[in-house]
Amino acid sequence: MTKMTGKQGFTLIELMITIAIVAILTALALPSFQNFIRRNAVSSEVNLLIASLQTARTLALSGNFLAGVCVSKVPPAVTCTDATSGRYDTGTAVFTRASNIANNEVPVSYVEETRGNVVQLIPSDEALDRITFNRLGRLANPAVGVEFVACYNGENTPNVQGVSIFVSQSGRISSVRLPALATCTPNSARSSY
Repeated sequence: MTKMTGKQGFTLIELMITIAIVAILTALALPSFQNFIRRNAVSSEVNLLIASLQTARTLALSGNFLAGVCVSKVPPAVTCTDATSGRYDTGTAVFTRASNIANNEVPVSYVEETRGNVVQLIPSDEALDRITFNRLGRLANPAVGVEFVACYNGENTPNVQGVSIFVSQSGRISSVRLPALATCTPNSARSSY
C-alpha cells in the first residue's frame, strides 16, 4: 500500500473564490470595453467621411471637373439624386461632374453606412445633401465652410466623446473631439479651427 503525501486538485472553496474574483474583474472591465467599442464606432464613421471628402477633393484637383460627396442610399442604384435629407450616416457616394448642371453626377465610389445608424453624422445645414469641390480644391457647394458632428446615439458623453469635422471654404478638412458634455449639434463657434 502506498501512502499519499500531497493534495491533489482544488477544493470547492478555492474554485468559488477564483470564480468570484473573475466575475468581479469582468464586471469592472465591461463598461470600459463597451466605451472602447463605442469610441471606435465614432472614429470609424469619422474616418470614412473624411476619406470620402479627401477622395473627392483629390479628384477635383487632379481633373478638369467638379467632384464631391453626396448622400446616397444603398447599392445598386448609387446616385446622388435619391437622397431625401442630409443624413450622411446612411451612406455616401463620391461623384464627379463635368459642369455645374445639377443631377448629372457620375458616382466613382460608394461608402455604405456600417454602424446601423448608431453613429449619427449631422451636417451644419441639414438640407445639405452634397458637398462639391471645384478644380482648385475649394468648396463650390456650399459656398461657405460646413461642419459635421459625429456622435454615438446622438449623445456626447465624457466616456464617448463626439467628433466635429470641419471643411473650410478653402477645402481644408480638419477634425477635433467635442468637449465633454457639449451638445451633439454643429456649432459655428467650434468651426474656427
